Amino acid sequence: MADEAWEVDSLEIEAQVQRLQTIADPIARATATELIASVLQLHGAALQRILEILEERREPAITAALDADPLVRSILLLHDLHPQSTAERIFGVLRELEGRLKKRDASVELLSLEDRVVKVRVVNRGGSSGVQALVEEAIRDAAPEISNVEIESISPIRSGFVSLDALREGAMATAARVQD
Repeated sequence: MADEAWEVDSLEIEAQVQRLQTIADPIARATATELIASVLQLHGAALQRILEILEERREPAITAALDADPLVRSILLLHDLHPQSTAERIFGVLRELEGRLKKRDASVELLSLEDRVVKVRVVNRGGSSGVQALVEEAIRDAAPEISNVEIESISPIRSGFVSLDALREGAMATAARVQD
């Protein structure tokens, strides 16, 4: 199934759940809601057993492939069955971001992860726009169960000031090259 197809299916499910909430008969609404919860619980138990079998057979490549698939990953996260903890996923995504941030002369540091709140420090030496949004989006994608991402932003101010010593050193280096 193409990524776009399951995203459309996901939107359709959300629309149906919204319609379910509008059912006037409270007994029918409760019965339908319980039915959905039971089906989800059954699917969650089956997925958990699949992961247990893979773990028993020591199939890390298959588990990694499942994690790499956006649809499977989202379902594992929905059922709280992801093979990596929230902390592991956040550390991993921050490691993945290092190269992209370095190109923008920026960096990120995890300060804390408590009660579904992630606190990070973003140092944006290059003044690139969108760095904070990039970091927040990456964290939320890796760990959608996070309720809040708090970003401490540091953007060192670059002044045009050049010390007199630096000017002298530069002038002396230039003079030495000219004499050579």
